[in-house]
Amino acid sequence: MAILITGGTGFLGRHLTRHLVQSGESVVILDAVPNRQAVADVVDQVKVLQGDVMEVTALIDVIQRNKIEGIIHLAYYLGTGGIRNPLPSINVNCIGTTNIFEAARLSGLKRVVYMSSVAVFPERTASTAPELSEDDPPAPSTSNQAGLYGACKLFNEHTADYYNHAYGMDFIAIRPTSVFGEGRGQRRGAAGDHFMVAPELALLGKPVVMPQDEQIADWLYVADAAEVFRRAYHLEHPQSRVFNMAGPSRKTGEITAYLRELLPDANISVSDKPVALTSLVNTDRLRTELGFTPKYTVEDGILAYLNGVRKREGMPLEPR
Repeated sequence: MAILITGGTGFLGRHLTRHLVQSGESVVILDAVPNRQAVADVVDQVKVLQGDVMEVTALIDVIQRNKIEGIIHLAYYLGTGGIRNPLPSINVNCIGTTNIFEAARLSGLKRVVYMSSVAVFPERTASTAPELSEDDPPAPSTSNQAGLYGACKLFNEHTADYYNHAYGMDFIAIRPTSVFGEGRGQRRGAAGDHFMVAPELALLGKPVVMPQDEQIADWLYVADAAEVFRRAYHLEHPQSRVFNMAGPSRKTGEITAYLRELLPDANISVSDKPVALTSLVNTDRLRTELGFTPKYTVEDGILAYLNGVRKREGMPLEPR
């Protein structure tokens, strides 16, 4: 029996695939545009399939042909197409995820772990803000593209809750804040110049702009995020089915100073106005119910990230 990862060659998917293989799992990847190079080191140990979450009958066929026992669903459209054309992202993020739920139900699979988002909460520009728990009322922003993405995620959560109650399913949502690591800058539909891609851009000699020093952001290294999804997949008798996922909260000025120390020749500046950031969230549920604590400090994660980029670019690795 195998775990199906949709979007398995994307940013988080590639790291999760590697993590599950190293944990002894049998993995099948389904991706609309498979990037085999992203999982080159384990590609001989997994099955990589091209497929579309918009085709529910094809999903059922993949499940049956490959003896799938459960699904980790990461296939989402991060961009919204802008105001002119939001429909593609709504289709993939809402209907595509519902197709995953329905394919699991019709195939007799109970467990689906899917990626929700902290975008179910509004963005903030304030340096400090209260941490929001899973029980706080969601309120996706209405003034930008992130809000539409968050609205789709909220739709997913309501739909999953319906399936859990109506059909006895066992669907679990993970709400990431900001995850960083090699591959984030290459995500389809997402901005490649986000400040959490700054370590990579600075290493490659490109100018970067960091948020103001006093602004606080959550930094979770992607390998730790992969472990959260692994733990959620194997969680028995869950008390909760929605989990906030965030790493250590740090003042951006600390990260900026660290990058300047690591890369003294890099062109790193600081924004002259506050940058929109995700809400700060409480992760007590992640710790108490999943037993998760991050393995990587922010600094360790940045070092691992930079070496991942160096490896990809054929550059000499730096000792950690």
